[in-house]
Amino acid sequence: MKIITASKLITVSLLALLVCSCSRSASLSVKVNGSEIRAVGAGAEYCKGRLHILGGFNPTMNTILSVYVKASTPGIYPLNSIDYDMGSYAGYSLYENTTSTNFISNSQYTGRIQITKLDTVSKRVSGTFEFDAAQILPDEMKFGTRIIHVTSGKFSNIPIEDTLKLDLAE
Repeated sequence: MKIITASKLITVSLLALLVCSCSRSASLSVKVNGSEIRAVGAGAEYCKGRLHILGGFNPTMNTILSVYVKASTPGIYPLNSIDYDMGSYAGYSLYENTTSTNFISNSQYTGRIQITKLDTVSKRVSGTFEFDAAQILPDEMKFGTRIIHVTSGKFSNIPIEDTLKLDLAE
């Protein structure tokens, strides 16, 4: 079993953010510790048999939210495993200058995602989610005591791409 590390989460998320789509129909919003934020870009892809939903926040996209879920149909799925190859989990990363602060759900700090629409013909996904996540310490193998609460997560009409692109919000 491989455990996801902060550097893998950062690398995957940053690579995905580099390729952007200009469609204006997708939306993603969340409350992080009670403060609502809306994504300026959102996208999805299937990766290793899991649906990966990604949102970039603020104009420089230095705040990133990722959700990986093993889902091929609408339904409610737990976010509680950080096994990189098989798990369903959520991550939240903040980037400032050359440093990052990364949070990830795990078996202790869990959440759920509800896929309400998964259209494989038009390749769009919609739903809701919430999760708690612990900070990943710099040694990348331990969790810290700092916790975030992500609530009221909503995503609508997110395009599912073969190669992840972000659908920029208006």
